[in-house]
Amino acid sequence: MNKVWFFLMMFLLSSCSTKKEFEEKSVDEIIKNIEQSISCYSIWLDIYDNWEVEGGGLKASLLATREQILNDKKTLFSAIVRNNWLQQEARDFYVNDSSFGHFSYSSEQFREATFPELKVFHDKLPEGCRTYNMLTEVLWKKITELSKDRKDLFKFDEISEDLRWESPIVQNWTTFWLLVNIKSGE
Repeated sequence: MNKVWFFLMMFLLSSCSTKKEFEEKSVDEIIKNIEQSISCYSIWLDIYDNWEVEGGGLKASLLATREQILNDKKTLFSAIVRNNWLQQEARDFYVNDSSFGHFSYSSEQFREATFPELKVFHDKLPEGCRTYNMLTEVLWKKITELSKDRKDLFKFDEISEDLRWESPIVQNWTTFWLLVNIKSGE
């Protein structure tokens, strides 16, 4: 949870471009932003936890995790991820399946795959929570828990052994390859 607090504070501080702007923000507004961020994180964590309870969860292979999401017609988590794939398909955005797991995606591709606002599920997610910015934190929390349970470092089969798992690059990799639309055979 300390990582979440750090992330929230860095987000708030970085959103204030000048010291004057920061000083002009009221304490109430800052508290409101922190409370909303905590609420959104909790909502995404609940959605993920329900997915795990229903038989989902991260597998040793991210491809196996994606396959499970594709076949899961019960949980909101899987529905959200599949909907994200459909939104990308509607924009004709995809990554070729032969490049699965590579770190060679661009920052533009990352934004395209992970930053669209959810156009559905408005009854399940409040307005400020309809983006994927908290999902990376939830995934990292779950991966950390899996590592503690296993007494070793949880890694996906597709990750190279020489990479530092705790790096933001690898965390972004997980989010990207979970959420990106993949097209086969091209």
